Amino acid sequence: MVRDRHGTPNALLNEARRRMPSPSGSGRCMSRQELAEAVNAHLWQEHEYRSRLDANYVGKLERGEHRWPTDRHREGFRAVLGAATDADLGFYIIRSPRQGPPSRGEHAIPAVSAALSARRHRSIACPPVEVAELLDHLREQWYVLVRADNLLGPRHALVGVQAQLEVLTELMEADPGELRAEAVRLGAQYAESAAWLHEDAGDLPRAQAWTSQAMEWAYEIDDAVMVAWTAYRRSQQLTATGHTAAAVGLARAARRDDGRLPGPMRAAVRVQEAHGLALSARDNERDALRLFDDAHAWAADDQQGDARGGHGSFCTASYIEIHRAVCLGLLRRPREAITLFDQALPALPSVYRRDRAAALASKAAAHAAADEPELAAVAAHSALPTARRAGSRRIVRQIEAVGAALARHRKLEPVAALLDDLAQSTA
Repeated sequence: MVRDRHGTPNALLNEARRRMPSPSGSGRCMSRQELAEAVNAHLWQEHEYRSRLDANYVGKLERGEHRWPTDRHREGFRAVLGAATDADLGFYIIRSPRQGPPSRGEHAIPAVSAALSARRHRSIACPPVEVAELLDHLREQWYVLVRADNLLGPRHALVGVQAQLEVLTELMEADPGELRAEAVRLGAQYAESAAWLHEDAGDLPRAQAWTSQAMEWAYEIDDAVMVAWTAYRRSQQLTATGHTAAAVGLARAARRDDGRLPGPMRAAVRVQEAHGLALSARDNERDALRLFDDAHAWAADDQQGDARGGHGSFCTASYIEIHRAVCLGLLRRPREAITLFDQALPALPSVYRRDRAAALASKAAAHAAADEPELAAVAAHSALPTARRAGSRRIVRQIEAVGAALARHRKLEPVAALLDDLAQSTA
């Protein structure tokens, strides 16, 4: 939440709360604590999202100390207070003093597809101490957004990443000194997240553009770890477009300074290199599988899905084995892949719902390759709802590919159900 330099009270939020009757039946208006508890309950019921708002936080919002709760919390406030928009509750991103809040109906978060090439020229006019506080807040928000992505996918997380990137690019323009360096460092982190979210949503050109931006910012401040991570991410994008030799080359470049990288990142880079090798030629099979063995030495133990262990925190032991299974499928060993999927999937931390859906889609492809069309259809169909809810076009395309491979088995009931469901989404 961005601090309002003027501390202007949020009368709209206060009035909306006072219009609501207390759930206690006392005849009084809803208290701040009751509002916080209602928002927490709504987020748990709708998303199984564990929120811990309290009366103190609501008080800060009403006093205008904070004006921009997280996207999930804004949703909760709108639902509980019956508001149609954030503006109805006085929520907006704090800009420079001369700009003030957005007018009612104006979008507080502009599209970021052209954020770097055609953004409005403005700066955040805050004292250094306030900028430092804002950067601290944005660092913490990044972990929240990573968790939101793991739980809910790009459809939900991208809005928050776009909002924070806009603020960070304004901060970069405002200060050419030490604070700019910190804004650039954090901007590279958010840009890399934007790249992943666009990639998962099926927009590879924007993903590549954000990866390039993240690499440029990381290079500017000599952040060797982020440069390595963007090389890893670019390798993944090259793999997706069939440029396997270049993908392997960049994965190897990413671990050039291996000793400086956090353990989970070392593991993730090896998994990516193995994936590229498995795609490039069967002659690389031994090297690919050895890299999975090596990766286990640095496997993460992340049950929260918020990347507090650094980049690559998702690379748990189960993640490594799931991707070994994917590579066994690429190496035309589908039955071994299926066995490994069955062993690794139960151990995947529950927060990684979309990774589970992607693994099920890959397992479905292995069943199809093993001439088990009914099992393939069941696995693919079970992954489809999660992929759709998350807005993961990447996984939906995997499932569509399985559907195309199973089309000749339409007479089988599970296959027909999958194909009919896929046809409805494209109708």
